[in-house]
Amino acid sequence: MIEKVCTKCEEKKSTDDFVRHRRSKDGFSSWCKKCHCLKSKEYREKNLDKARAREKQYKEANPGNHRRSHLRKTYGIELEDYETLLADQGGGCAICGRAESNVIKSVLAVDHIAGTLKIRGLLCFACNSAIGLLDHDPERLVKAMEYLAREPVMEGVLYPQGIHRDRRYVDRGLAAE
Repeated sequence: MIEKVCTKCEEKKSTDDFVRHRRSKDGFSSWCKKCHCLKSKEYREKNLDKARAREKQYKEANPGNHRRSHLRKTYGIELEDYETLLADQGGGCAICGRAESNVIKSVLAVDHIAGTLKIRGLLCFACNSAIGLLDHDPERLVKAMEYLAREPVMEGVLYPQGIHRDRRYVDRGLAAE
């Protein structure tokens, strides 16, 4: 293992902690990755408008690169794999069937088993959130389905929308008397 001293933090580190740099003698940057990251973060905070403009320009010039990179890094799949999965699901959410063009975030979430790269399918935001809130527990989902199917246990009074008669709201002046 080759070691090198970072000229910024002056710590001796493995070359794995340095970014490759073609023009340097040893082939690595003089600053470690951590120092580069801190410097980039500082610059971004000081020049937020410039940074956002550059990001926007890059995204417009390279459509799909961010999505492609995200899928590869997060789930270990290519954009083509995502598109094949989407086509196999009929172009929509695996649970409700809502088309990708009709979902909140304009793309479907890759539903996977937590801590693994095992992908179950593509879900819209609502369905993905619902199973997430139920802790991906099939028994809880069955109980929720049974609950939704049962008859109401009582009937309440329907007030006009926006009028709260609950004392907590009245005490704070948030409701009509």
